Amino acid sequence: MIDPAFEIEDASEILIAIGELILGDSEYHDTPWNAFTLVVDLDRGRSMYGYAYADDGLWQAARPGGIDVLNRAVDLRAAMSEPGKRDWKLCVIQVSRSDEEITIDFEYKSTKRWKVTPANVYDMAEKLRPQLSATPDSTQPQPSGRWWRRRRL
Repeated sequence: MIDPAFEIEDASEILIAIGELILGDSEYHDTPWNAFTLVVDLDRGRSMYGYAYADDGLWQAARPGGIDVLNRAVDLRAAMSEPGKRDWKLCVIQVSRSDEEITIDFEYKSTKRWKVTPANVYDMAEKLRPQLSATPDSTQPQPSGRWWRRRRL
């Protein structure tokens, strides 16, 4: 096995901490959400936005309170930084409340990939809806080296 250039153990610990912050956020602790998607944008500043999804299919715009998750995302990007390579600009973090599963994906090039605007807010809420419990389709090629996929907290 080839060791990645970045600190995989540090990045894994940070990712778990982010998931715990989302799951433990007091603002959403008593709401009936079963999955949460958070988009973190570290391109030219620091921002985050997302959605909480309920079992009945309804969703609401949501993000954790405070800046702890945002600060941990900055730490995650630093832990994943590789000399001579570009850092990611955006990441999508998806958390399932019932089984504490976390999935994360990164965007290194375009900040438009998960951009929410008034014109696409409903479409993006559906596009970003987590499919965490779904079994991956074994006929589709799976990304290699994606250590962050399907992590349990």
